[in-house]
Amino acid sequence: MEDGSNVAPNMVAPVQTEKPKKSKKGLVIGLICGGVVVIGAVVAVLLLVLGGVSKADYRSAQELAQRTANYISKTDSVISEIMSTSTPTRETLEEATAQIREFKSQLDSGLQKLGEERAIRNDAKAREKYDALMEAFGEYSDNINLLIEIYEQPMYVFLRMMQLSEFSSIESDEEFNAMVAEFREIAADAKAVNTGSAVINEAMSDIGDSISAMADALDAAFAGDENALDDVNSANSDLQDAGQKFTDEVTRLADSGNAFASKLNSLGEYLTEKANK
Repeated sequence: MEDGSNVAPNMVAPVQTEKPKKSKKGLVIGLICGGVVVIGAVVAVLLLVLGGVSKADYRSAQELAQRTANYISKTDSVISEIMSTSTPTRETLEEATAQIREFKSQLDSGLQKLGEERAIRNDAKAREKYDALMEAFGEYSDNINLLIEIYEQPMYVFLRMMQLSEFSSIESDEEFNAMVAEFREIAADAKAVNTGSAVINEAMSDIGDSISAMADALDAAFAGDENALDDVNSANSDLQDAGQKFTDEVTRLADSGNAFASKLNSLGEYLTEKANK
């Protein structure tokens, strides 16, 4: 200025630029995605712990059920072989008994492991079928135990009875006396049988009575009683009836595995269906 005074230059106030607000949309989406991951992980853990059953789980249970079923087949094969052999030896019966014990032990173990499978524990329908299977197994197991008991004693006595026809050719008093003594020994063994089966016990008692009556009749016939032969025939008829009762009961016990096998097949089919879905 002309007067020489100092004039401050014009000052322009700086423009205040407002910072852009951060969008909450990204944050929300991030939280949601993170939440989904966490929830998904929790659900996965819950399914794994509380009830999830995969195809692999069903397949594992089905394969174990199949391996377990094989022991039923093996047991049936041993029993069928004994039943179809006209004159098995004492050694044959002992070998069969040992095999049946082993197969039953493997069957017990397999069924227990099957019950621990995830598909059985966490699938309600599979569990229902397994429970029905185990109920049927209880009866089957009891019957197998009875068969083992029968093979260990009564069956051998029964086989000795079946071999009495070997005395059909008697040529001396000594041979006759030996035959009657054998009859009485078998009769005593039959009457001494005491198993867990009332039917078997009754059948063996009847067998013992019939053989004892036959021995008495033979003694009488040898002594000259002409009517004694009728008594021999009557005792023989009673012996056949008692023998049939014994055979029928053994057959019934042997066939009792059919219901159990049917339950195991039903469970196996269900597991296979779920594994293949």
